[in-house]
Amino acid sequence: MNKRELVVQINGKNYTIKYPNVGQLIDISIQESTLSGGRMKDLILQGTIEHQDAYVTIKTIAFFDVMLPNLTKDLKVESLQQLDPVDFIEVNKAYWEHIEKWLDEWKKNFSNPITEVPEEQMS
Repeated sequence: MNKRELVVQINGKNYTIKYPNVGQLIDISIQESTLSGGRMKDLILQGTIEHQDAYVTIKTIAFFDVMLPNLTKDLKVESLQQLDPVDFIEVNKAYWEHIEKWLDEWKKNFSNPITEVPEEQMS
């Protein structure tokens, strides 16, 4: 079974992140859509480095906005979007090197949904 919590270090501080609940997963998706102006798919399909960078950045910010809202306070900004790109590297690295891999492992658990309803639930 996958770990339900993950500890990541950002700017010298450890943060414990629990696997998102259903509402948080929805909120992350909504935040991605909001940050991209509804164009996440376009960012992927465009294929330029700038579009890829925007996609990666949006995924990172959306996750932390929902799952670690106090991170901005610790980094002394009102929004992760205000971070200098150099300062954002560590945040981005924490997400893509640790959190995204962890989330992907969890997604594998959900990739084979139960397709049969037990008989006792059908009546």
